[in-house]
Amino acid sequence: MVKKTCAFVGALFFFLVLTKSAWALVYADVKGSYLYFPESEDQIGSRLAEQLPDMLSFLSAWGLSIKPELHIVLDEELDAPEVEVHVIPHREIRIPLRPPGVLEDGYTEKDPWSYFLFKGLCLQGIYGLRSGIPGFLYRGFGEIVSPNVIIPPWIEDGICNLLYAHYAQREVQDPLETAIFQASPPPDLEIISNHPQIWPGHNGYRIYGKPFLYWLCQQYSWNKILEFLEVHGEGIIPVEIDLKARKVFGKTGVGLWNDFQKACGREATGPEGLLITGYWGEPFVYWNRSGVYPGKTEARRRGKYGAAEPDGTLWISQYEGGASRIYKYAKGTALPVSRTHVWDPGPGGVAVSRKGRVPYLVLFPDNAKGGFRLSRRSDLKQVTWVPGPPGVMQLSGPVRNEQGLIAVSANLGGNWDIWIYDGQWRRLTKGPSIELDPWWEDGTLIYASNLSGKFQIHGADHAQITRADHVALLPRQGKYLDLGEKGWRIETYQIGEASSALHGETAGGAQESAGKRAHIKTRPYTPLKSIWPNYIRPDAFGGVSDFQIGLATKGRDVTGKYLLDGGLRYSFDTDFFALRAGLQVVDLGFRFTRYPLSYDTNRVQQVDEARNEIKLFWRFFETEEAVRIEALRPAEGIRF
Repeated sequence: MVKKTCAFVGALFFFLVLTKSAWALVYADVKGSYLYFPESEDQIGSRLAEQLPDMLSFLSAWGLSIKPELHIVLDEELDAPEVEVHVIPHREIRIPLRPPGVLEDGYTEKDPWSYFLFKGLCLQGIYGLRSGIPGFLYRGFGEIVSPNVIIPPWIEDGICNLLYAHYAQREVQDPLETAIFQASPPPDLEIISNHPQIWPGHNGYRIYGKPFLYWLCQQYSWNKILEFLEVHGEGIIPVEIDLKARKVFGKTGVGLWNDFQKACGREATGPEGLLITGYWGEPFVYWNRSGVYPGKTEARRRGKYGAAEPDGTLWISQYEGGASRIYKYAKGTALPVSRTHVWDPGPGGVAVSRKGRVPYLVLFPDNAKGGFRLSRRSDLKQVTWVPGPPGVMQLSGPVRNEQGLIAVSANLGGNWDIWIYDGQWRRLTKGPSIELDPWWEDGTLIYASNLSGKFQIHGADHAQITRADHVALLPRQGKYLDLGEKGWRIETYQIGEASSALHGETAGGAQESAGKRAHIKTRPYTPLKSIWPNYIRPDAFGGVSDFQIGLATKGRDVTGKYLLDGGLRYSFDTDFFALRAGLQVVDLGFRFTRYPLSYDTNRVQQVDEARNEIKLFWRFFETEEAVRIEALRPAEGIRF
């Protein structure tokens, strides 16, 4: 009976795994790797599949060969504006379907999805460099040791940017990062590596890592950088990084950084500023990744834009498990008030969302007096969803005035401009410069732009309002952020005679696409390609009377809906092999366990036997989103 039951359950789960997924995913086999994307996004997916072989060939020529069996996912659930790279339980690259917002990594790229694909491939190439003891362990146990995973982010980001510039055959610069780098000298390496709460903050590695790697390449050549990665891939002790740098470059990492600081030739002499991600003028409040001031100090990844009420209630967006939602900060508490995939709450009760890759304005009723609540089904009936202008990839920083006019910064092919929505879309600015941070001031629209070569505040007639030395951003209620050498200062502006006329061309035409469309052969999604783990980790247990050793592993497919795990242990005391095997499909799971059982009867008879246990479970209280977040956490294993 037990055997029949086990066979039936096994057959049932095997059928569930083989059945076509209910999720509208397709996949393509490209050069021995698998590219997954929503069926509705075949345009982006086909383009990535077309570019993948060239990227692999380019990176291989630069010494970063990437093994096949790579799983690349165009993830419609991921809002975080960056690529996610996993080594276990399979080698994976997750590309956000949402393009980056203004001033986020890759926001000036015409095709940000290709940019993220290249960056993910570059990181996989770096992590795959191993030899010595890690190479030996890799051949026996799989991806349990990847020394280059612990390389500091400023090295990773710098290498990716350096190689992408060569691949794209053009200089890749972020105007704001460049301005901060030119305004303030590089801080000590300790601050960049370990203190994101100190200026220039959590993105300091992006600001200084890129120019540092450019300098390092000029001084020592790419071959030396590659040699360092190869040498670093030999060891398993993280503190060896300075010793490895000395072996390759003749100087420690700190010594190289000190030389880079001297080469920049600048010293900070200005007053201290603030570390600000976003702020509100009245009542004055600002926030960054470390917290809200004054208010709740809590490390979270928060958005740039927000809105505050006179009583101090603050609405901002932040990321949870890679997805963005709006939070309410009031009286020292933080409460999520929206569903996922909503961000950038702005004055007048307006925010931003997306359906697929199409950006939407989300218009809340009654000037947001009821807040930005969007958590119940009834809330959906209270809001209006407005698709972005044709061809626009992303919207950032929407604001609505008392007359109902909405201004927002929009990305069309990597070029950011100010658009107005008053029942139809009108483009206010048009040019190669970056326009962002729209704001209504006494019936007049102002915004930030680098039209003059530096980010300054401009009026609707494009007249320049501020004359900041480095950067002026985020006009709010007569105040703006002025960049100093050691942080942001709050300064005031006067609009003067700036014109309030809003002339612009009406949007029209079909949806534009980034790049040409390719056609590839796709197949319906199956979890069998990605559910198998690529590592086996040693497992051990020690007790007073027993010592056990064994092996264990865990796996998941790229959707996170299918999970499996297994393990085997040998007990020296009982001379017994115990094992477990489990499989979960969404909320339904199955587990088989074989283990020893020893006990004494009432007649003082000792019984030693083996137990075979079969369990079926249904986690009906666990939400679909929670399953995904849990599944995407790094798998257990030894990762030096």
